[in-house]
Amino acid sequence: MFKFLVKSYSSLKGHLFALIGIAVSGIPIYFNMDKTISIKLFLPICIIIFFITSILVRALHLAATKNNLPRIRKGLEANKPYSDFSFLLLTDPYKLFTFNTLITVFSMTDDVEELIGTGRVLNVQLNGMLLIGVLIVEDKENVSKSVVQNNQETLNKLIIKPMVEI
Repeated sequence: MFKFLVKSYSSLKGHLFALIGIAVSGIPIYFNMDKTISIKLFLPICIIIFFITSILVRALHLAATKNNLPRIRKGLEANKPYSDFSFLLLTDPYKLFTFNTLITVFSMTDDVEELIGTGRVLNVQLNGMLLIGVLIVEDKENVSKSVVQNNQETLNKLIIKPMVEI
């Protein structure tokens, strides 16, 4: 439902405000006709509701499109032609990573990001998912085995960040 709202907002843009305006203009139909409401009171309430709704929809849109780091879907054993790497990772699409982007892999342990290895984006699939080859640092063979076995606890601890060479 949340993704649908965000997709609707981004595709409708200005038309969303028109729909909200039409909905707000229909509110007087539901009031009891025996009582009257001053236009001085009704109009400011409608405007405030309109602005609050538009701000909330925009906040939902920004929260959904925020650039989070890619989520790791699964770990794969590095086979030919990628046998130079310790293991492979299949991740969600990420706009900042393109073919051959250098990356660094960390593991979150006790609120400290521990370096696991470095690598690069090997393939950007048609569906946008990334295949990343990782070469681990020394003493991290246990992480490599756990990733290849798709241990969810290990995969959830891994963090992938872009690497900048100096």
